[in-house]
Amino acid sequence: MANRYISILSAVRRNDINRVGGKGANLGELAGKGFPVPSGFVVSAEAY
Repeated sequence: MANRYISILSAVRRNDINRVGGKGANLGELAGKGFPVPSGFVVSAEAY
C-alpha cells in the first residue's frame, strides 16, 4: 500500500523529511535500523 500520498513507514527514511514531516521521517529511520516501531504508514504533505 504505497502511492504518491501514502508511504509504508518502514520504507520512509530521514531524507524524506520534506515529504512526510519530521516525526514520520524519524520513525521510518528508526524502523529501518531495527528499532521496535509499530508498523504503520505516513500521509505525505502533498496530500494536504
